[in-house]
Amino acid sequence: MPRKKAATNATLEKLGIEPYQEKKGEEYMNDAQYEHFRNILTAWKTQLMEEVDRTVHHMQDEAA
Repeated sequence: MPRKKAATNATLEKLGIEPYQEKKGEEYMNDAQYEHFRNILTAWKTQLMEEVDRTVHHMQDEAA
């Protein structure tokens, strides 16, 4: 498995998302692919917002 693909799969695994399995002859960015991509972005956004919350709380604790 190429290194880039392995890194991508590891990232998806951290987000709790299975890699998309493209079907033969499937049109690029069809509805299923679009939904999969949207799920990745939503999970990533959630992860980032959780990290922001942790950082803010950490900064508030240090300032107190």
